[in-house]
Amino acid sequence: MHSCLIHYHEVNDMKIKKELEAMLTKEVSQVLEKCKGIKKEEELLEIRLNIGQPLIVKCKGGEYILKRNGEVTKDFKEGLYVTANMVRDTFSGACKYSAYAFEEEVRQGFLTIEGGHRIGIVGQAIMEEGRVKNLKYISGLNIRVANENIGCGEVLMKEIYNHRELASALIVSMPGGGKTTLLRDCIRVLSEGTGIRKGYRVGVVDERGELGAAYRGIIQNHLGPRTDLLDRISKKEGIFMLLRSMAPEIIAVDEIGSKEDEEALHRAMLCGCKLLATAHAASIQEARIRFESLGIFEYYILLDAKHVGRIQEIYQSTGIHQKKEALLCGS
Repeated sequence: MHSCLIHYHEVNDMKIKKELEAMLTKEVSQVLEKCKGIKKEEELLEIRLNIGQPLIVKCKGGEYILKRNGEVTKDFKEGLYVTANMVRDTFSGACKYSAYAFEEEVRQGFLTIEGGHRIGIVGQAIMEEGRVKNLKYISGLNIRVANENIGCGEVLMKEIYNHRELASALIVSMPGGGKTTLLRDCIRVLSEGTGIRKGYRVGVVDERGELGAAYRGIIQNHLGPRTDLLDRISKKEGIFMLLRSMAPEIIAVDEIGSKEDEEALHRAMLCGCKLLATAHAASIQEARIRFESLGIFEYYILLDAKHVGRIQEIYQSTGIHQKKEALLCGS
């Protein structure tokens, strides 16, 4: 059974469709509406628009090049070629036709629109005193569609927290493995609580705006009733602010890696907080080499590089190593 990509039937999918159509050009929207050859159950993850290149969409099953009539092709020459006008008009629509209002986000190379969809931006950088002041001559956009997977975190939380004390955990995978999606729902589960566990005060430092996807200060994603979010702030500054003001029991951050991140997490641990974080790593061994000396994380969770959202291994700092190749985080 096949279907178009953004002609959704469920309430949440209709909401995503409306948000994307408010930004995309009519021509691109029509191609996506007519899309043929992609299974109905596949989830739209990315839309890539690069001037002079074919329109490419990424779904759970892989990448697809789209023709003007919506058919899928493997030949780049047959794809609908993206024009400068398509990129310009899509960018303008994303900025609500006021690029100046989004200047700070554009300077960082991305912006977040209503619904939590994140748009990566490339072009010519304008430099000032060694820093990026702005981008001009925008040549490409990567629209990452915000797809919440409500319930996917329950599997992991049950696996490592069932009848145990709260523990710090690090979720690792290669890029695109589903770390952020899983972390987001783990935050919700911990904040809401379950039948056997109370809800916790969770402080979230959302440096890139992908966890809460706050739009004009309003959190777009489901993070739970006991969650406090600091948006577009460095992990170091955000963690210190949460510790001083919000008395979190758990602090959650996405994609740690710098020395500053590690120092801030260590400070939070010394203040009695548990940590929930993600990082790029191809294996448990790589993650342990990088982070075990910090003495922060009690669990390391590796997601399967070939199957988005599938837990491959769980390693406990006590030395217990579990293979979890069939443990799926949601459907």
